[in-house]
Amino acid sequence: FAAGLPSDFTTERDGAKNEEALYRLIEAVLLDFPLLVAVDDMQWCDPESLSLLLRLLERFSDQRFVLLSIERLDEPGWDAHTQSDASFVLDALAEGDARALARSLSPDASEEVIARVAEVSAGRAIDIVAIAESIAQGSNDIADVAAGLRAVVARDLAVMPPERREFLQMLALIEEPIPLALLQQLWSEEHFLPLLQASSERYLTADPTGIGFRHAALAQAIRETIAIDVPYRRRIIAGIAKLAAPSNSDLERVIAQARACGDDSLELEYLKRLADAASTASELPLLAKVLERMIALMPFKAHILLPLYTQLSVIYNGLSRGRETLRVCMSGLDAALAAGARHDLAPLVTSMALAAWHDGDKLEFERLMARYGINLESDSDRTQLALVKLTSSVFELDVAQFEEQLSIIHSLDTQNPVNDLRLAVLEALMSARLGEDEKCLRLIAKSRVLAAHVPKALRFMPEVMDRITTFYRSGATNTHSRSTRNGEKDSGDGNAAIEALLALSVGHIEDSFDIVNDALVKDSSGFERRVLIGIGASAGVLSGAPVPQSIMAAARNEAELIIAGTQNHALVPIAAALAALDAESNPPFARALFENAITAIERTAVAPQSFFIPTVLAKAALRLNDRTALKNISKGLIKTDKQPWSLAQSRLAAYCSSLWSSGRPDDMERITLVHQFNNLGAPFFISLIPAPGISRSLEQPHRDNLSRREREVVALVAEGRTNRQIAGLLVLSERTIEGHVANVFNKIGATSRAQIATWYSKQPSLPA
Repeated sequence: FAAGLPSDFTTERDGAKNEEALYRLIEAVLLDFPLLVAVDDMQWCDPESLSLLLRLLERFSDQRFVLLSIERLDEPGWDAHTQSDASFVLDALAEGDARALARSLSPDASEEVIARVAEVSAGRAIDIVAIAESIAQGSNDIADVAAGLRAVVARDLAVMPPERREFLQMLALIEEPIPLALLQQLWSEEHFLPLLQASSERYLTADPTGIGFRHAALAQAIRETIAIDVPYRRRIIAGIAKLAAPSNSDLERVIAQARACGDDSLELEYLKRLADAASTASELPLLAKVLERMIALMPFKAHILLPLYTQLSVIYNGLSRGRETLRVCMSGLDAALAAGARHDLAPLVTSMALAAWHDGDKLEFERLMARYGINLESDSDRTQLALVKLTSSVFELDVAQFEEQLSIIHSLDTQNPVNDLRLAVLEALMSARLGEDEKCLRLIAKSRVLAAHVPKALRFMPEVMDRITTFYRSGATNTHSRSTRNGEKDSGDGNAAIEALLALSVGHIEDSFDIVNDALVKDSSGFERRVLIGIGASAGVLSGAPVPQSIMAAARNEAELIIAGTQNHALVPIAAALAALDAESNPPFARALFENAITAIERTAVAPQSFFIPTVLAKAALRLNDRTALKNISKGLIKTDKQPWSLAQSRLAAYCSSLWSSGRPDDMERITLVHQFNNLGAPFFISLIPAPGISRSLEQPHRDNLSRREREVVALVAEGRTNRQIAGLLVLSERTIEGHVANVFNKIGATSRAQIATWYSKQPSLPA
C-alpha cells in the first residue's frame, strides 16, 4: 500500500489473482527498499500458506527479500505441518545438492542444462532458483542458461549502488587473477575493501595470487551490462602504469586493454616491454606469442621486421616446433621478397632449412637452401648459408662437404664476429671428431678470444665446446676439473648432459636420474631436453634400475615423433632406450622405435652432442631377438668419430653384439675395452663388458660366481625391491647396491631386473 499500488486483496476471491497482486506489490517495494516479511507462530500455518511462503522465497531469492519466521516447536500441531527452508541456505551447495535443487525447479530440462545451471551459479541457491526460473521449462539448450544468468546479473546490478556496480564491471574487464596491488591503484583502500567485502559472497572469490570471479560466466554476464567500456579500460591502464614493478602478467593486462580500446601504438609499446622481459627471463613460449602479435601489428619494413621474424623462427626451432618455424620463415621471406628486399635474408633461410634438417628431412633441407639461397646477394648472407651447411656436415661427419663449405666461407669477404665465432667452434668440433686434438685445442682457444666481441648470449659457446670435447677425449678422468668461465656455472647445450653421463660412468645411477630430472624442470630447449631424456632412459636400460616416471613420461611424448618417422639425431638415444625398455611389454611398439633408430643411424653418424650409448641399441636388438641387427652392430653398423669415448662405446656395443649373436667374441677385444674404459674413468661401463663364455641364455646358473652380498642383493631384487630399499635393508649406501646389481648383471648375463628375478626363481637354492 505504501508503494501506492491499488490492491484488492480483501475483496478478490480468486486466489491466483490475489497471489499475483501480492507479487506485484513486493516487486514494487523492492525497487527502492529491502523487504522483510515476518511470520509469527509459523507452526500454525496451514499447508496452503506454507506453500505460498515457499513460492515467495523461490521467486525473490535473488533480491533483497528476507523471510523471518518464529516457530514454537513445543506447541501442538507443529508435527503435522513440518516445513523447513533448509534448502535455501546462503552457503554454496555441493554439486549434487545444487543439481538436485535445479532439477526440482526445472524437472523437464536436460541433464546438460541442469549441470550448467549448477556450474554457473557456483552452487548458490538464490542463483540456481533465479536462473532456473529464467530459462524455458524443458529447455535442452545451454544458451538458455547463459541468457538466464545474464538476466539475473543484469537485474542484480540494476538495483546495486552505482559505486559497487562500477566496481564489479571494472573487475570483469581485467584478466584474472586480479592482484590486490592493482585494486589499490584503482580505488583507495577505504573504498575498495568495503566494495570487495560486499561483492565477495555472491560474485568474487580469492586465492593466494589474487581476486577472481566465482565463475567465468558471471564475469561475462557483467561485461555485457557495460554500455561503453573504453573509459573503464583507460582507468585500468592508468592503474597498472602506477605499479612500482609491474609483472609480466600486468604487462599482458595492459596489452589486452589497449587492444580492446583499438590503441595499436600503446599495445605495441607494451608488447616491446613484455618482449624484453620475456627474453630476459628466457620465457620462450611467451616471447614467441609476443613476437607474433608485434609482427601482425607492424607494417613491413625489412630492417625492423626481418630480425623479429628471425628471432621468432629461432625460438620455434629451439622449442622443436618445426611447422611454426617453416610458417614464420616463409611468411617473412615472401614479405621481404615482395617488398624487393635482398639483404639480411640468410637468417630466415637458414632457420627454415635447419627446421627441416632437425626433423631428419635432408632432401627438404637441400631444397629449401637451393630455393631461397639464390635470392641472397650479399657476402654476409652467403657466409651464413655456408655456415649452416658446415654445421650439417659436422654433425653428419661429412668431411668432403665440410671442406667444400669451408673453402666457400674463406673466399667470401666478410668480417662478422658472430660468424667468426661460429666458424671457430664448428672447426673445433670437426677436429675433435676426427681425432685432431691439438688443432681442436687451438681452435677452442681462438674461439675464447672471439667470444669477447659477440653478444653475451653467445659467449658460452667456447666453454661448452671445450667441455664436450674434453669429455669425449678424457671421459670422467678430468672433465670435472675443467674450470668454468669466471667461476660461473656453464650454460648451454651439453652441460647437464655431461654431468649425468659422468654420474653414470662411475655407477651413480640415482645421481644421474636426479641430474636429468632437475635439468628437465629448468630447460625449455627442445634439443637439450631430448638429449637429457635419452641419457636418463639409457641409464635405466644399462643399470636395470627403474626409470623415474617423469623421465619415462617425457620419453613417451617424444616417441610420438619417432613413430611418425622424424629422424632428428637427438631422438636416436630415446628410440633405442624405449625399444629396449618396451621390448617385452609391447613388442610391436618397441620394434617400430628400434627400426626408426636403425634407419637414422644408417643415414648418418649420430652427432656427439646426442651422447648416444650404442650398447643401448644392442640391448634393444637382444631383447627383440633381432640377430641380424646384432650381427650388423658387431660389424660396425654404428658410425663413430675418432674420439676415445666414441671409439670405446662403439667397440663395447660391437663386442656385446658379437657375444649375443654368435657367442664367439675376441678375448683380446675385451681386454682392450677394459683398458679403454679404465683410461676414461668409467668403471660402470667396464661392469657391462660380458665375460667370455657368457651367452645371452639365462638358463645356465652362475651362482658360484656370485659373492655372498651379491646373493643377498639378488634375493631382494627378485622380491621387487628398489636399490634404495635394498640399501636400507642391508644398511649399505645406495651406490654400493648399484655396484652389486651391475656385477650381478655381468655375471649372470641378465639385461633387466625382471630377468634377474626369472633367473633366481629357477635356482634350486640360493641362500642369502
